[in-house]
Amino acid sequence: SGKGNQAEELDAIRKAVFHDLTHPEAYYIAGRLLERLNRFEESTAAYRRQIDVNPSHARARFDLGRSLYKQGHVDSASAVWRDLMESRPDFRSVTVGPLLDAYIRIGETGKAQSLIADELRSLDDEARARVEDISLVAGPDEMAAYKSLPEEERERYVRAFWQKRDPTPASPGNERLVEHYRRVVYALHNYPSEKRGWDRRGDVYIRYGEPAHISKHDDIRFETDQRVVRVRERLMRVLSSEAREEIIARAGRYRTSTRDREIVGEYGQQVDYQDFESIDFEMNPNRSYFISDQDNTNRYVRGTEEATYRGRMRESPIHGLPLFPIDGGTSWEYWIYPDVANGIEVVFSSLTPKGEMDYPALPVGRKLARFNEKFWDGRRPELVVTRAKSQQPDRYLPTGDVLDFHFTTADFRGPGGRSRLEVYYGVPVRDLSEPADSLLAAEIDPEIFERGIALFDSTWTPIYRNITPMTFAAGDTDVLAGTLAIDEVALRIEAGRYYLGVQVNHPATKRRNGYTQELIVDSYPEGTFGISDIQIAGDVTQDEAAQVKRGLRVLPMPSKTFNPGQPVLIYYEVYGLSRDSFGQTKHRVDYEIRPRKGKLSAVRVLRALGRLLGFEEKAIVTISYERSGTEADEQNYLEIDPGESKEGVYELTVSVTDLVSEQTIEKSTTFLIGE
Repeated sequence: SGKGNQAEELDAIRKAVFHDLTHPEAYYIAGRLLERLNRFEESTAAYRRQIDVNPSHARARFDLGRSLYKQGHVDSASAVWRDLMESRPDFRSVTVGPLLDAYIRIGETGKAQSLIADELRSLDDEARARVEDISLVAGPDEMAAYKSLPEEERERYVRAFWQKRDPTPASPGNERLVEHYRRVVYALHNYPSEKRGWDRRGDVYIRYGEPAHISKHDDIRFETDQRVVRVRERLMRVLSSEAREEIIARAGRYRTSTRDREIVGEYGQQVDYQDFESIDFEMNPNRSYFISDQDNTNRYVRGTEEATYRGRMRESPIHGLPLFPIDGGTSWEYWIYPDVANGIEVVFSSLTPKGEMDYPALPVGRKLARFNEKFWDGRRPELVVTRAKSQQPDRYLPTGDVLDFHFTTADFRGPGGRSRLEVYYGVPVRDLSEPADSLLAAEIDPEIFERGIALFDSTWTPIYRNITPMTFAAGDTDVLAGTLAIDEVALRIEAGRYYLGVQVNHPATKRRNGYTQELIVDSYPEGTFGISDIQIAGDVTQDEAAQVKRGLRVLPMPSKTFNPGQPVLIYYEVYGLSRDSFGQTKHRVDYEIRPRKGKLSAVRVLRALGRLLGFEEKAIVTISYERSGTEADEQNYLEIDPGESKEGVYELTVSVTDLVSEQTIEKSTTFLIGE
């Protein structure tokens, strides 16, 4: 068997090493074989011994990094590759791709972006422009918007294009942009084209990344991943018997060549792959260099002999072959993306074994080809990709596991004529404790989280970015905050339009998440009548030490979600109230609660400031209060018992009327009732 042969080879190599401890290649070959057997600790040791024997053995250093990577020692792998790239410039083109991949995996976006900047500086202007071309990942609408802009505004559009796609906006560097450049580097090295830099496979790879399945004319793979199988089954269901016959008939031409002498049986039995992999350092996605849970024996599938069994093949599934007719003498490969546009298969072909790949042309020259011409015309691979671009312009899966969290914002008047933007974070308590075996590093406190914030101006130019450690203890979380551990940050900024990025990281488990949204921060000039945003709160208490809100401590509710029966609280501020001739202020507040989805029932007021003027509950709840005082600026809050109100989404509007100046102003917010 293949395993037996590998064991014999390994034994032979060990004997060679025993007889000649300075053999120039023995440890290296042993390392490669051990790596193929998934014995990574042993392969790592063999590569290290090879480097001891021959420190200039660059290939051993490269493979040492790969072996470390497979074991999860990504930091060590990146250090090995970085050192190799700096000491051996001739290995730079081979090393830059996996090094970028390592940086992305460990969250070193800044280092990755610096490496990319070095790569871009080595390109000429034409090549650099192609790499930075957003049409490689943009959708039709985005490209139309870009082309409609004058030249001087396009740079801003490109900056916004990438920043909106960054999954971790508070971290240094842009992870999505880094991944884009990594894909470009990969395409340049693995799908080269003299004219365009990369062939058609590169176009698809840059847009959609790694396929879930690849099968090639000289490396046929059956579909085993259930997501891939479902896509193939759906695509095969629309094939007529004539279409199936044409696929098999054309592929069958190739099956009579001398390369098919291993074929036995109609459906293509699996055969052990025993020949040793060439040491070419190509980071081929189909070779699974970076997958450590692969079977010990790589199994390849040869195609099927078509001539004798054509009748039965009409109804049987087509495995390992593209679902588009291509002559067997042609080099081809097909990629499957289950999570792009509901699942697509993209087919490429070339007229020469090592030639550039492109989308295959429509079949011609046979009776079946003419019969099926219209059918295949609507299923040309270039049309498959065009339709996918309209439905899903690109595909990107952030590294690491997702950490769920909630956030919301509210702005108030700040000092010095500025506004005070408050950003509230809430991490579910259930995520604060992790089993010990899930922690990646025992020295990292599992209760330490990182809270990140980034603020961009209206042109997406960053003006503030910060990540701060924060400690949560689930047992200390206020019960009124529901199931969330709460934190907040405040920024003093000018009023205007911004883009806000928020992020929460959990270093112990490498989980994280981030969001970006457009934000309008209101202006609150001194002496001008106005109302702040309405803050949804978990609790409001008197606390003389609380200076920001003048004696009130307000617990944020970032989820804006209350359990059925849990009190609902809001906090807001009123500015610029006019005084009468006696120096008194007087204003009325009208609250209106209306369901967007749900039903109000048995609502009652628990706490409020002022004198109650009226309360009415119908389909909409209205509450009115009146307040008098001497201060031009007032703080206010309302606490209600939702009673038997149904789960759903509710809109709450606060309308303030200055009874002295007879001015009225209002603001609205929403809250949810539900689990």
